[in-house]
Amino acid sequence: MRQFCTSIDSDRLIQGLGLCHSLGRHEPGAPLWVLCLDRPVEKVLERLQLPDVHPVPLAELESAEPTLRGARDFRSRDEYHLTATPAFLWHLLTRVPDTAPLTFVAPELCFFASPAALVAESSSGSIALTPRRFPPRRERLARYGRYDPGWITFLDDRSGREALAWWRNRCIEWCHARLEDGKFGAQKYLDDWTTRFQGVHVLANPGAGVAPWNVDALPVGTGAGGPTVGSAPLVFYHFHGFERISSWLYEPGLARYGASLTPELRQAIYEPYLLELRGIERTLRREVPGAPRGWGSARGFGLGALIRHALTKQLLVAR
Repeated sequence: MRQFCTSIDSDRLIQGLGLCHSLGRHEPGAPLWVLCLDRPVEKVLERLQLPDVHPVPLAELESAEPTLRGARDFRSRDEYHLTATPAFLWHLLTRVPDTAPLTFVAPELCFFASPAALVAESSSGSIALTPRRFPPRRERLARYGRYDPGWITFLDDRSGREALAWWRNRCIEWCHARLEDGKFGAQKYLDDWTTRFQGVHVLANPGAGVAPWNVDALPVGTGAGGPTVGSAPLVFYHFHGFERISSWLYEPGLARYGASLTPELRQAIYEPYLLELRGIERTLRREVPGAPRGWGSARGFGLGALIRHALTKQLLVAR
């Protein structure tokens, strides 16, 4: 049985529910374990009772992982949430029966096709990593990490446990949103895993790892079954930086990487995603009154940037 997990807080609730819906649509029956990073998310998931979605309160994880709780006082909220990711994976893999192989998927991911091909490819190793595939002009971004922890898989074997335990321990020791001594957040730790651990596989499927930092260098199109990357289906897209500016205006997160919201990207990827998220928001408003409806916020997005983006058609407008 394919098993997935993610973590969701109130600021990313809408996107997290988008992940739940898209995974359930393309991989029905696959369990998705959700670390609820705050109580409002717990209440929403308890109320919605989504098929195959299993909420896990943060308090439960902290009780099982007391060293994790000790790191809270030395981290910002976002840094602590990153710290919790490998601890959550370790908790599931070692304490919850039959959760292996286990894949963490970021709440900003949306599936456009079945992940079955990725799961099959991941089984060729004990650990599967997703390359960021930076184009040459963005290779400098590799200093923040060469792999995207938005999809990372562990088998319950010696190599899988060794790598996950090492990652968990390192993140509890240090996990901050700054470059320091060759570290950055939780992701920079993954850089040398292909030589540090046995059985590490780097995903080759072009339908994985597509994101704002590389999408403008890839042959994205539309096929009969949905978006494509070259001749392959787009399995998932990482909507990193997707934020709401107002109730009807949205920032795709492309401009910060020098990428453009082309008509193809708008039609094939971004507008369907926005349509789904707004539908989820309406459902929340109707079924869970008072629930947070976080999309993230475009902090620092001033008037000048707003005008510049609008003039170059880099914003999404709700319909």
